[in-house]
Amino acid sequence: MDPVIGPAVVVLATPVDKCGEACLANPECHHFTYTSSKGLCIILLKKTSYDLKAVTFPQLSGSLCGYIPSRTRQPY
Repeated sequence: MDPVIGPAVVVLATPVDKCGEACLANPECHHFTYTSSKGLCIILLKKTSYDLKAVTFPQLSGSLCGYIPSRTRQPY
């Protein structure tokens, strides 16, 4: 499956252990979420005002999320 690329996100069908790597490989990515029930990796791009919650599936069990510390202003 080819990535679906929009103005704010890239959606990839990838194994869970490759989701963070996909974010790291894209210099514009700062946060990512993997949704196991859908088998999708969603990476949020830097140049956006979208809220991460709007493009992830927090209500689904089996979701995994993370971020690249050097690319975000997260306090933790």
